[in-house]
Amino acid sequence: MIEPVLRIVAGAAAVVLGARIRRGGHFFFSVALAIAAFGFTAGNTDLLSVVLETAGFVLLSGVFLFRTWPPVALDALRESLVLAVGPAVFAAVPCAGNPVYALAQFLLNLLAILMFGAHLSWSNTEAGSYRFIGWLWAVAAPVLLAGGGAFLLKEGVNAGVLCGIFGLLAVLSFGPLFVLESRRVKRELGEEAAMGFLPPPDVEILAHPWRRLREKSYGRRDERREFVKSALMLAIARQQQRRRKGEHARLRQLEVLAFRTRVRRLVDVRASRLIQTDEAVI
Repeated sequence: MIEPVLRIVAGAAAVVLGARIRRGGHFFFSVALAIAAFGFTAGNTDLLSVVLETAGFVLLSGVFLFRTWPPVALDALRESLVLAVGPAVFAAVPCAGNPVYALAQFLLNLLAILMFGAHLSWSNTEAGSYRFIGWLWAVAAPVLLAGGGAFLLKEGVNAGVLCGIFGLLAVLSFGPLFVLESRRVKRELGEEAAMGFLPPPDVEILAHPWRRLREKSYGRRDERREFVKSALMLAIARQQQRRRKGEHARLRQLEVLAFRTRVRRLVDVRASRLIQTDEAVI
């Protein structure tokens, strides 16, 4: 009797948090939603239960996060890890008596939510019908994955082997998104560089997350973050503009101009700082 009441209260809390969610608030939202969706008896291998619980979690998450979920891959990865903790823990705790099985449940749910975050991020780089299709797939893919994983566990497939598979897939879950982002940066920002709005060496740096995170010439950490975010959003706005027509294309052009202006300003600030440094040395 207590659990249904707690699930209702948690669901109401998730709705309130989802309507007011801010950066860094995804953890509390996911915990409340995990309690509502999974309760305290998750971890069974009943296929219908697993599918319904996962579907409820990702569907409500998709409704609340669709418009605010970060399209930049690294930001989406961070937010996805925060979002995945709640449901993954709630799926594993009831299986604590069997550590390997509990770990398999944890990794399966972690993988499902990471896939949700990756596909939702991809959908937000698209425009029009492509974006809606991406949202549908972001909801459907975790449900299919969770159902398939639960079926394998129920059929007696070695839990240790499944732990390795789920863990490997979780590590690789954002790989395609980073590849797509790299290709988009090279294509879209390459044209910006050709038009003189961006130094050509920056295109190669921005195309690789590990390089743009370490690039010292981008200045302080806050300056680097602002420049990288603006440049990546410029690439996304350009791509979206290509796939829109009429008034929608003109609105995207305004976004392109806004991000281009911001990137150009940051490039000029960096250049002036380098000149001042050279003069000081002389």
